[in-house]
Amino acid sequence: MHSVRISRFITSTLFVATTVSCIAVVAIFSFLLYFSLPLFSLTQLQHVFTWSWQPFEGNFGILPMIMGSVLLSVFSLVLSYPLSLGVCCYIHGSDKSFLRKGMLILVQFMTSIPTVIYGFVAVFLLVPFLRSFFQIRHRFFPPRSRTYFELTYSTYYCAYFTQPVLAD
Repeated sequence: MHSVRISRFITSTLFVATTVSCIAVVAIFSFLLYFSLPLFSLTQLQHVFTWSWQPFEGNFGILPMIMGSVLLSVFSLVLSYPLSLGVCCYIHGSDKSFLRKGMLILVQFMTSIPTVIYGFVAVFLLVPFLRSFFQIRHRFFPPRSRTYFELTYSTYYCAYFTQPVLAD
């Protein structure tokens, strides 16, 4: 009898917590929708979906960010997928060698590392290394086109942190 009461109490508590969480999520989305409705007028949408990103002048074109995200995703996938496929085929298709076990442990360890840690590594190690190795600001690209350098190290970063997930 005592365990039935505890079970009912736990079930009721979890139901209340789930209901409160669902109501909170619905409320957050409702507020976001309500306050973003003025954005969806025809004149505002024309200003949002442009290539002009000049926030001090009131031009908040989102197309450069969308295009940058698409390019970053495609470039990092092109860079990381073949290597990850090779590692995956070696790990899961080879014999029980010592190197295979070591690679499997390394891939599983790298999968468990949070992406925030990869971000810190990229900011403090990868970016200075690429900047000094390629001398990218002055030799290859003119000083005005820093975007290519940022796209390059972002591509390496995304390819590096997606490899363990793709290979496992």
